[in-house]
Amino acid sequence: MCTVTINFNKDNTLITMNRDEEKLRDEQGLTALNEKGVEVILPIDKVSGGTWVATNNKGVTACLLNRYDVLQHKVAKSRGGIIPKILFLGSMRKIVKWLKTEFKPEDYSPFTLLLISKNSLCRFDWDGNSITKCDLDKKDWYMTTSSSWNSEEVVRWRHVEFRKWCAQNEKFQGGVPSYNMYSEKGKEEWSPFVERAKTHTKSITQILCNKRDTKVNYFSHDALEDKLDPDTQELKVKRW
Repeated sequence: MCTVTINFNKDNTLITMNRDEEKLRDEQGLTALNEKGVEVILPIDKVSGGTWVATNNKGVTACLLNRYDVLQHKVAKSRGGIIPKILFLGSMRKIVKWLKTEFKPEDYSPFTLLLISKNSLCRFDWDGNSITKCDLDKKDWYMTTSSSWNSEEVVRWRHVEFRKWCAQNEKFQGGVPSYNMYSEKGKEEWSPFVERAKTHTKSITQILCNKRDTKVNYFSHDALEDKLDPDTQELKVKRW
């Protein structure tokens, strides 16, 4: 259960990802990892040790959303291990080549994987039977989302609300797109900033990429509830 918005303009790219998860499942803030000269910045799930979003110093950002519109595998590896694996490969070219030639998606339950760089936005979809790659146009705004509850209807509703939001001029709330913070009264279970009995928007991770560096902000649920009080963590990654 996640929502990703991406904003492209001539100066930078802004990726904002809501992670919706069980209220009792703990996260760790931003962590910097280095492997053979490739540095990766990511938040970490304390249960699986994996992640749902990360960026590296080669200019690649990855976001992974679980899919619920198709059957899940009963025995599968954690999807949280996919992003660290691919980002340590380095460049977009190396990552895409590995996904096409060496990756074994059948080890995992279905997912959507977004790869973003200065020059490209591509999407891999694994539905449990086949994996497809789609190169997407870099529009001003792009959004994709998933929901474990009432999946098709919730996803459809969120896309409708996103189109309305874009048409009304984009607005930011504390530096975060207000769509990512959107919670409609009476539809809290449907909204991008979700609130359900056992799950909620656990955190928002924001990655701002420009020609020289990348800035990563991590907002915990408590910080978000506190109207984006500066209870955040920031790291910069120099590209070289």
